[in-house]
Amino acid sequence: AHCPAGRFSNESGTTACDRCPMNSYQSSSGSSECQSCGTVVTGSITSGPGEENAMNCVCPGGMQWRHLPHAAMPECHSCDASGLLCKGGNGEPEQQAGFWAQRNVGRSRSYKVYKCRSRQECPAGLLQQCASGREGMVCFRCKSGTYAASAGSCASCDSTSAAYTIVPLVLVVFFGIILLYFSSHIPKASKHSSITASCLLAQLVGASQVLSGTAMGGKSRWQPPLDGLMTALSQVNLDLKYVRIQCLHSFTEPFGEWIIMILLPVGSAFTMAGVFALYSAFRRRWDFPMLINALGTLLLTFFLPICLISIQPFQCQTNPAAETTITKMPSIICFSDEHTKYLIVGIFALCVYLPTAVATIVLAILRYPSIILSRRGQSFLRSFQFLFNRWSAVRYYYGFSNMLR
Repeated sequence: AHCPAGRFSNESGTTACDRCPMNSYQSSSGSSECQSCGTVVTGSITSGPGEENAMNCVCPGGMQWRHLPHAAMPECHSCDASGLLCKGGNGEPEQQAGFWAQRNVGRSRSYKVYKCRSRQECPAGLLQQCASGREGMVCFRCKSGTYAASAGSCASCDSTSAAYTIVPLVLVVFFGIILLYFSSHIPKASKHSSITASCLLAQLVGASQVLSGTAMGGKSRWQPPLDGLMTALSQVNLDLKYVRIQCLHSFTEPFGEWIIMILLPVGSAFTMAGVFALYSAFRRRWDFPMLINALGTLLLTFFLPICLISIQPFQCQTNPAAETTITKMPSIICFSDEHTKYLIVGIFALCVYLPTAVATIVLAILRYPSIILSRRGQSFLRSFQFLFNRWSAVRYYYGFSNMLR
């Protein structure tokens, strides 16, 4: 029998033709047998019998088409790594939510798969797919003219965007004035409510800072009204994504924003000193214990966030099928030339901030017993209100253990 494509007959003298069985094909007519899909792509299958074309030999679900460099023919491989979604067929696999994948150069169809900061920034779909407005490796960067918005996307800057950056700067100056004012007074014992409120606020800020340094702090999605509270407290953690700084300057890499976060405490200290100079010139009296207490309050406020930011270059994460990357900045490959400059700045920041904070607090605690009863005791207490006011006189050294939390 002269059988059409997709059919065969291996018996002479018959007019009946059988369809090619599953996992085989025949593209020619008048054939006495069908070709196995294994001769085209090892491990491939067909969707049914009677296939007429070798292109219908495809990889099953959970497998991907690969042509290894020294292999004679392509074959069906299991998915390279977690983070890829292989639906079958001979096309490209897709990336899972929370991962960013790209194809390596060459015909082998191997892939690099990186972890993203969140599932929202790297949604499931085609390779290198990002949330709206995002681009680059692991969708880390917002496109020029956009800022980080909700749900991992980036929105276009508008006329109100500058206010999101300017208003926090104004609030920093206002906070400096308030801090200097309260630093010029020693709280009276009768004002227990104000002392209690300030202690509760300090504990709330500290808890927020500790939480931001944990894995849960980076992955949790807070529900109202806690989401608004955590967003507000994130400013104390030096998180710049809510102040739309990208609308004032479009950073092509995360190094610029990271440097700003590192230098924010220094900038705040200079701002505080400037406010103090204007305040003192207006009053015509230079009250340096007031300035020391205000700077000490800033030191304790920023101590934990700046330590967490400075050690970020030393925290690398493994990826399913790629090089290790910085956990908080997964667009930076660890031990690369770009990573080196982060390490240098991180080491410098730790060598400046950490010894300064520890030495200031340790020296103040060691001097406390001998100086408190001297005539300089009043000035000493005013200079270090930030350290001793939260503790009773016999537990003055608790400030050190609190710093090491």
